[in-house]
Amino acid sequence: MQLYKYVDGAGRFDYDRYRRVQIEGNRRKINKQWVQEPTIEYLSSYVRAMVGTVSFGICHGTRRGAEQTWFADHLGCTVIGTEISDTASTFPNTLQ
Repeated sequence: MQLYKYVDGAGRFDYDRYRRVQIEGNRRKINKQWVQEPTIEYLSSYVRAMVGTVSFGICHGTRRGAEQTWFADHLGCTVIGTEISDTASTFPNTLQ
């Protein structure tokens, strides 16, 4: 694992660097899946217990959209995903 500091020479947040590193990571790991569906099922149960019926959801950093699909299935609502990489356009319900 490699950690990055996203600051420029003046110590300010460097959005361009952050974006480049995140996109490179997305492309390198596009076929890898960290979280498993049983975890999303558990989280969905927790969300329903805490807030009741869910009508819409947003899942950030979804890479290829598996998590958002599982949340949609287990919550019974529309869930969209966001992804910083331009790969977002190749997956359903995912916005760049």
